Amino acid sequence: MNTVSLLTETPSHALGTSIQEDINHAIDDLMAWLPDPKQLSPDQQRGIIARYTAVLEGNFIYWMTGAYLAIGTDEARSIILENLHEEVRDSHPRMLREFALAAHAIPTDSDVMSIHRDLTNVRLFVVDSLESEL
Repeated sequence: MNTVSLLTETPSHALGTSIQEDINHAIDDLMAWLPDPKQLSPDQQRGIIARYTAVLEGNFIYWMTGAYLAIGTDEARSIILENLHEEVRDSHPRMLREFALAAHAIPTDSDVMSIHRDLTNVRLFVVDSLESEL
């Protein structure tokens, strides 16, 4: 970016660009951190799907509701509410369960226990976030 374009760029556009660059960088870092799917055994693949299902199936709508209650702006609430409507209308938890069934990856007791501590910490974070906002 040259000096002229930097000076004529609006602050909100510059901020939006910076945020998008940060998001893209975070995505690239995460993708580099993830294992190569071709190197995973079928049991490792099943475990990933099962743990993902165990975490999200019963929690995503709860977390989005917590975010809705804790968020401060009408614009953000509108976006979250739209997402919640879609989650419920399209029954995304049911879709995830059907995917896990088709992949033979229904969470086992072992899968649930492997994510229990981290899941509990996220739930407590949501509760703490709400308490600080209310």
